[in-house]
Amino acid sequence: MKTDNFFVSRAGPANSHPAYEVRMSECRSRLVPFEINPVEQCLVEFSDRAVRVWAGGVLMPIAGAATSIETPWDEAAIFDLKFVQFGDSLLVSRPREPLRELERSKSGEWSLRPAFAGSED
Repeated sequence: MKTDNFFVSRAGPANSHPAYEVRMSECRSRLVPFEINPVEQCLVEFSDRAVRVWAGGVLMPIAGAATSIETPWDEAAIFDLKFVQFGDSLLVSRPREPLRELERSKSGEWSLRPAFAGSED
């Protein structure tokens, strides 16, 4: 099997290259894997000032009926972002900016907020 821009582990899952880029819209996007539980995963798509969530090739509603959340990062900035998943949260950092947390609630709603109380935007 041939894969482009993915690393395949011996255990079976394929993880995207850290700088993997995809075109699901007119602008460049960056996909970040997110594990909901050991058998359920999704992809978090960061694009120009927006974040969306994909599961099974389907764009998921993430805040009520909305399919995207506004972010402070433009198309150029998304490639400077670093990510660490911690439980139901994805910590997002960028040099010289406050740490942010993309959190998935138990009901499946997503929110983006400063990672620590008292952080300023």
